[in-house]
Amino acid sequence: MEVKTISLGAGADTVVFGASKAANGEDTITNFTAGASGDKLDVSAFLSSAASVDRQTGTGLTSGQVDTTSGKNVIVLSSSVSTATDIKFTGANNTKYVVINETDKKVYFYTATNETAVALTSVLATDNQVATLTGVTTTSLVDANFIGV
Repeated sequence: MEVKTISLGAGADTVVFGASKAANGEDTITNFTAGASGDKLDVSAFLSSAASVDRQTGTGLTSGQVDTTSGKNVIVLSSSVSTATDIKFTGANNTKYVVINETDKKVYFYTATNETAVALTSVLATDNQVATLTGVTTTSLVDANFIGV
């Protein structure tokens, strides 16, 4: 898969992702605008439900792990979440998640195989990376910036 730089322009643009890591490459998306009237990441081919954002700040961790919020499938990790942390996904087996890391601005596709905690470094592995967002504070992303099923 070819790696590209996708430069977004004025107005609300939409970047469409394929159903898997292999279908996407590791593109760099520049000039992405967060917010209700901003740009959109169409992750509907990957997700099996409507996109819903869960912001994780790293505060109130249970036993050093991030517990995702039930029903949320776009996980935005703030820069205060250490990569030494574990993450526990609350969905059913084989639930798909889009994970965005504020520290490196990378977007990952991850399929949770069970509800046990996994090392965050496993989720943020290069094998799962589908894009890098530049010029955006990822913690400003809202539900409207994502298109799910």
